[in-house]
Amino acid sequence: MVISGIPPVHLQATERKDIFYGMSRSDARDKLINKWQREWTGRKCWTSKLIPDLRVWLQRDHGTLNYYLTQFLTGHGNFRSYLSGIQRCPDDECIYCGERDSAEHILYCPRWKDFRDDVGVHLSRENIIGVMLESPENWAKISGLLTEILKQKDKEELIEYKLTEDELENVVVHLFPRHPEVVWPEPIKNPIKNFTLEELLIAAKRLKPGKATGPDGIPAEIIKIIAENETKKLLNWGGLSSSNDCRGYAGGGRMKRPLVGTPLPDKLDYEE
Repeated sequence: MVISGIPPVHLQATERKDIFYGMSRSDARDKLINKWQREWTGRKCWTSKLIPDLRVWLQRDHGTLNYYLTQFLTGHGNFRSYLSGIQRCPDDECIYCGERDSAEHILYCPRWKDFRDDVGVHLSRENIIGVMLESPENWAKISGLLTEILKQKDKEELIEYKLTEDELENVVVHLFPRHPEVVWPEPIKNPIKNFTLEELLIAAKRLKPGKATGPDGIPAEIIKIIAENETKKLLNWGGLSSSNDCRGYAGGGRMKRPLVGTPLPDKLDYEE
């Protein structure tokens, strides 16, 4: 909240109440900053050590933030002391010098000495914000320094901890566990054994009582098998109803039509 300059909600509520009851906006804001400063002074976080005086930070007239500068100001970023605290890193040691890796550590780690020397100012936790606030040029120079260091740090540590193919495979298996492959049963490939129409009729009659909806109670599936294999026999077979009454034709009267309309080599004629 301090870094972004947004006051806590309870202080904003008090400020609005004061303005509502007649206090000027400037006086209400001054009162808010004083209360915020009292609360902030008791904090022991990294940011409070960098920015002990809220008023100087909040009322600055230059200086924008970026991704890497925000990491440095909060201490929440690619710092092993922070990563180990959230169980994203096994330890808090700097990979370059073995000391505790933190946002402050990059200000004196020997790995980044050449980067810091280019600035021309000895930087520490106590003076870095003050130097940045002296001028827009100083802000741009130090912000660029921190950005360059943290970018390079990201690249080098990524190479240092690059996973091998086996390690990467273990990570993938852990994140996306593989279940046993489903083995589907082989489809039945053996053709239906040959049978006579008499055998089929006997089977059909056994299924008739309340078990089928086709003509004469014979399942439609059985009639279909007969029609596909022995169409002519079906139409001439007395055991099955090969025709039924058909009323309501334009010509009137009673007519008969085949029960199964399977196409035949010869045209089927309706019988009167």
